[in-house]
Amino acid sequence: MALKPDYSAPFRHLGDALAAKGQLNDAIASYRRAIELKPGYAKAHYRLAIALQRKGEREAAKREFSEAERLDPELKPPEQ
Repeated sequence: MALKPDYSAPFRHLGDALAAKGQLNDAIASYRRAIELKPGYAKAHYRLAIALQRKGEREAAKREFSEAERLDPELKPPEQ
């Protein structure tokens, strides 16, 4: 990330790795950094929503799922 600090994809991938390890706070921070760098990054919004949902932050997750779906209609919230 030092070579291209403005490149958002590595932050999304880092968030995925952290979420897989159960480090949700760090994953959420990584997804938010990806979105900060590229606000229209639908997959980062979607993955952030999943992490927020796993953490029990349902309203924030709902907002992120909505934004992900707005940016990419293929990204639907998972069935509950």
